[in-house]
Amino acid sequence: MMRVGLAMLQGARYEHEEAILSIAKELQHDVEVVQLRKGDDLNASIHGLILPGGESTTMRIASRFEGLLDSIYNWMNQYPNRPVLGTCAGAILL
Repeated sequence: MMRVGLAMLQGARYEHEEAILSIAKELQHDVEVVQLRKGDDLNASIHGLILPGGESTTMRIASRFEGLLDSIYNWMNQYPNRPVLGTCAGAILL
């Protein structure tokens, strides 16, 4: 089973989750979407990340309390060959 981490900072979070699960069903792949709300939610069991759009300054502020962005950046450095998708403001944060 593929586990995709979805940063729940702001923006089209649930739409991204619905799209992932829909295409996984269509392709007959087992995919679990892991909602990432705090830094501790992100670990080695995540196979790829998605940072949805929103407003990048708000996303930075929202992530400070739980350390999610720092954990995302650390995860990307630790697993440089795992895919990461940033859409709109998510791409700006990357």
